[in-house]
Amino acid sequence: MLSIGYGATDTLTEMTGAALLPLVYIAMMARRYFFHIRDGNFVSVDDEGMEFATPREANIYAARVAFEIGTDDRDYEDTELSVVDVHGHEIGRHRIRRQLSN
Repeated sequence: MLSIGYGATDTLTEMTGAALLPLVYIAMMARRYFFHIRDGNFVSVDDEGMEFATPREANIYAARVAFEIGTDDRDYEDTELSVVDVHGHEIGRHRIRRQLSN
């Protein structure tokens, strides 16, 4: 457990008297991220999102999705996939480019 001037096993509840989860568990909770696609003036808004443990994991997922979209047989002139957290903060943006097949 996290220690802030108390014993190594103290939880936030014991330190503050509040009925809260230990800090370790709060840090491990998944957060929801949304993946919006902008193609020129058209925007496809993701209203469901997905849960990831960290912003980095959500961003890695978005990069993979952007790559996979680029394998479609279509040109992408001005298309991007953005990663947004539950507070509306953009944490990543990935250009979607047509991938040449081998």
